[in-house]
Amino acid sequence: MSKKKIFPLRNKVNINIAVSIGDANGIGLEIFFKSLLNHQIYKNTNLEKYSITYKLFATDSIILEYLEKSKFFEFYKNEDSSLEPILDLLSNDLKFNYKNLKKLINLDVIDIYNTLNENIITENPNFKFDNIEFGKVSKLSGEIAHKSFVEATNSVINGTNNILLTLPISKESVYLSGWEFPGHTEYIAHLENISKKNALNEIQSNSIINPLMIISTKFGKVALVTVHIPISEVSEKITKKLILDKFEAFYNSLKNDYNITNPKIAILGLNPHSGENGNIGNEEKNIIIPLIQSIKSMVDYRESIDYNEPFPADGFFAHKLYLKYDGVLAMYHDQGLIPFKMLGDGGGVNFTANQSIIRTSPDHGTAFGIAGQNIANPQSTIDSIIEGIEIYLNRKNNLINK
Repeated sequence: MSKKKIFPLRNKVNINIAVSIGDANGIGLEIFFKSLLNHQIYKNTNLEKYSITYKLFATDSIILEYLEKSKFFEFYKNEDSSLEPILDLLSNDLKFNYKNLKKLINLDVIDIYNTLNENIITENPNFKFDNIEFGKVSKLSGEIAHKSFVEATNSVINGTNNILLTLPISKESVYLSGWEFPGHTEYIAHLENISKKNALNEIQSNSIINPLMIISTKFGKVALVTVHIPISEVSEKITKKLILDKFEAFYNSLKNDYNITNPKIAILGLNPHSGENGNIGNEEKNIIIPLIQSIKSMVDYRESIDYNEPFPADGFFAHKLYLKYDGVLAMYHDQGLIPFKMLGDGGGVNFTANQSIIRTSPDHGTAFGIAGQNIANPQSTIDSIIEGIEIYLNRKNNLINK
């Protein structure tokens, strides 16, 4: 197998992917390195035209400790089929180690040492960056994940890098470090708005662009009207304006980010059986159905809807109606994410749409229970890398064609 068939050509246009390390006690680094050793990324015909450079916001000592404690290289020596693309590129005098691996997969490590909280260092005289404890909640790992995310995100906001890939975090750990947001999605919007404030010296209410969470699988895409809020608050948050805002953002993302010319979108009801005409809740009757009628009257969107009422979620998925549509707009987190993550079957991408930057992530968590065992499935991370690049290229082409 030749080098050109596996790895991007180095004399072509470069794409820089900023990578936040996630929780160092989880599976993030394992699935990241497994992804970069996987030929799927490089066999994609579109990607062969580009040189992809990964900028991992971490420290070499963290990565080395992770790889050594998990016996990553020892594991791969016994996995001939997985290692074949790399072995083919190694000359007889080169060893399969971290130094040579970084060269082969075009990886730069951006040292976050100077961004870490000084209090953590001064409070602990024995502080080390190589303190990996697989499967444990840790203030230190939360601090590293937090700072890595902020630095990586800002590098994409300011244009130093093109795409943001976020590896899984432990919410419990990052909350210990001062993280005050329910997830990456909301934090990205916060950092983007800070950037606008610094540029304009003030934030006007109409300048804040709310993020849209999209889960993308080979079976389609689902977006959420409400995201990380308690179920008890979903009903009061559902308004015509909010649903319309999310619908418009979803439509525009499907068109511009995913290059779908005339997106077809299904809207789900909130209540069982979509409310049964008010017998099981009034949200459909009073909010969602009138909104659907309103959207059907809009010139820009009327061809995207071919129904008059929202779909009951159970029947919609049971009868595979999602195959008829380019996207599904769900009212709340679990309504959309449970079925689509099941459909993803280990793959699937979490994409933060309706923002100026491109951020993708695997659609799963830290998997503390299997961390350090080299048994995690990297497919979702592979999909995230490929989809992030495709969205970047679609946006770039759409700008050129305007």
